[in-house]
Amino acid sequence: MQQVLRGHTSAITSLAFLSSDTRLVSASRDETLRLWDAISGDTLQTLAGHTGEILALAISPDETSVASAGSDGTIRWWDVESGDQRRKLVKAWCKEHLPVSVQAQRRLAFFPQIP
Repeated sequence: MQQVLRGHTSAITSLAFLSSDTRLVSASRDETLRLWDAISGDTLQTLAGHTGEILALAISPDETSVASAGSDGTIRWWDVESGDQRRKLVKAWCKEHLPVSVQAQRRLAFFPQIP
């Protein structure tokens, strides 16, 4: 099965499937994330708030949150169901001094909570 996903107005920079169902999340240079139904191709949520391209995304282990890292120097946490922004780290890095993990490989990861 092949599906064309239409909605972003610029290039997609990152893409990840939620393992528990047929939804996927995309990040784009258009400063948004989108939650998609991979079967129908419909946009379920548009997550907006970044003021620069989104460089990376990560889905939490319980799949209730998505984190995004943007060239605006912020990392944002989003609720998958509502699309609401839960948290924002401001000036997480400067565009000129990105952490190696984001700059070179454009990856972002959730880590288990340390007690």
